[in-house]
Amino acid sequence: MKRVQSSISLYFTGPSQKNPKTANENVTTTGRMDGNSQPQQNSQSQVDSNEQGPYSPDLQANDLVSGAIVGGCIEPGRFAKWREGREWLAVTTDGSVQCTACSDIRDLGPYTQERLHIDSAFINGIKAKSAKKLNDKISRHGKCQSHIKCIEILQRRHETAIEKAVDNSAALWRKHNEKTLKVTENCIRTAYMICQNNLSFKIQQQLVELQQLNGVNLGCMLPSDKACRNMLMFIGEKMRTQLVDFIKNSSDKFSILIDESTTVSNKTRLIIYIRIPYEGEVCNFFLQLVELQSCTGSAICDILLQSLYTRGISEDMLRTRLIGFATDGAAAMMGRYRGAATLLREKINPNLTVIHCMNHKLELAVHDAVKHITEASHFQMFIDSLFSFFSQSPKHMREFESAASDLGMHARRIGRVFDVRWLSSSCTSVTALWQSYPALVKLFGVLMEDKSRSSWLFLVEMALVKDALETLQALSLFLQRRDATAVSASAEVDVALRTLRSMRQADGVNARGLKEEFESFHSFKGVNVNVPSDSDHRKAEVFCERLFISLADNIELLITVSTLPVSTAECERGFSAMNRILTDERNRLNVSTLNNLLFISINGPGVAYFPAQRFAEMWVKEGRHAADDAPTGKQKKTTEVRHQGYCWNYL
Repeated sequence: MKRVQSSISLYFTGPSQKNPKTANENVTTTGRMDGNSQPQQNSQSQVDSNEQGPYSPDLQANDLVSGAIVGGCIEPGRFAKWREGREWLAVTTDGSVQCTACSDIRDLGPYTQERLHIDSAFINGIKAKSAKKLNDKISRHGKCQSHIKCIEILQRRHETAIEKAVDNSAALWRKHNEKTLKVTENCIRTAYMICQNNLSFKIQQQLVELQQLNGVNLGCMLPSDKACRNMLMFIGEKMRTQLVDFIKNSSDKFSILIDESTTVSNKTRLIIYIRIPYEGEVCNFFLQLVELQSCTGSAICDILLQSLYTRGISEDMLRTRLIGFATDGAAAMMGRYRGAATLLREKINPNLTVIHCMNHKLELAVHDAVKHITEASHFQMFIDSLFSFFSQSPKHMREFESAASDLGMHARRIGRVFDVRWLSSSCTSVTALWQSYPALVKLFGVLMEDKSRSSWLFLVEMALVKDALETLQALSLFLQRRDATAVSASAEVDVALRTLRSMRQADGVNARGLKEEFESFHSFKGVNVNVPSDSDHRKAEVFCERLFISLADNIELLITVSTLPVSTAECERGFSAMNRILTDERNRLNVSTLNNLLFISINGPGVAYFPAQRFAEMWVKEGRHAADDAPTGKQKKTTEVRHQGYCWNYL
């Protein structure tokens, strides 16, 4: 049987030419005959049987001449009404009624189930003595499982045929534009590399010229800095659209992470992240960077919702799927009455879980502990004075490096402790002081001017602080991980708390190493240490007790479900990426450009995994200039070579 071509297939392949010999002819009836008259032959019988077969799905009731009987009992007009909603009904050449779906499938094959077989009567055609019996048979057949299965098979075949036609058309288009796509792909990949490495748009022309000298064809249409920007804006918008479509089409719950910071151009910006599962793994996606005209909680809440609504994330979606909101502890963010989190609860969901960033809470816990311990405050002031002594004078730093070099050591830069930075920076500063202790003693002659405090007591305090900071640093780094969830963070917090409490009774690694070295040699790293008095021992015990108890008691973290974020460290990484892009030389980038550059830099894959070909296809299909198009405008000036440059061709 010849299958009728669908209208969608005709769109890709063009209309087929019908054979005039197979045009539908009217089927005549015998009627009354006189002696000389002969019944007229059905013109359809002249059609080649190999083309149409014993039946024709194209032969409808309207193709029969007036007076023809369909199914042995009804008129064609009545049968035409029966076909409404039953397009699978057809009439054979002998007037029988058949099912085109079952006739096309004939055998269910792998779809066969127990007692599920196609009715052969509707394959060959049926007739009935009355219209009621014929209609009953047709109705029962339309409801039987075998017929429904045949309809499903044909629908899948039709969908598959459409998909194949689309794929074939796309493949033909790619083959026809293979050279154009390849050249454009090279230019787009070059622009993408510029964004990934935070380079200026102006480097595009130099990279294009370099690759052309190396034999790579990049055309002559897209080498400029403006073309580089246009390509990156195109990539960023397409990526963001794809992300928003994924969020809208997904049914998973998600959380929002926000933070605010000031740029190098002295403008306040709000960064927005979405935390949502993707293929079984929870991911933090950068969504947008927006400029804040006001830093109040109301302004932050309004600009956040406006940004989400503009991107297609509706209020209904937020009400049903938003379960978490994470930010730092600023009053504008977490204020009890007019904070952004409070207002978001009022407008979206009163049961919204608000998370105070665990890294910020950890910092606050340490700062609170230091404030209540006098000895720790003295230790902090001493390291801060060392930082000021070396950072404000290059001469002092050179003398420190010279003293370390004489001892065969590397002078490590000493920073601040317990300031606004992460705990890792404090741990790094204490470690630098610990390792550079001999060089400092050599430089200053004595460690401290205050004779009332012994070097042994200072070293013990430094060892205890170092043990505590190393424990908290491990927790802080874990909370900053992208795959950290509240479930896994609970165990890490518990380990850190048990470790801090145990150090009240048992020395940590650094304190134990210091005491063992002192008991053996009465020195530390080759530097003599005075013998401690009973007062020094009591002070060390009190400092140890107060330090670890205060730290443990101040670390109380909120533990929720796994989809909720535990930290806004991702926002801090976003601001770091922003600062790498928005430098002093590029401080006039507008918000839309910075947004797309950030989106590509943070969310985009590495250059080796970037699907440049797919973006090149979208670029060309949207009617944009391909890389191998003829350039327009003024001809580019050639670079003049200075006269002395020619000498290298002959030397």
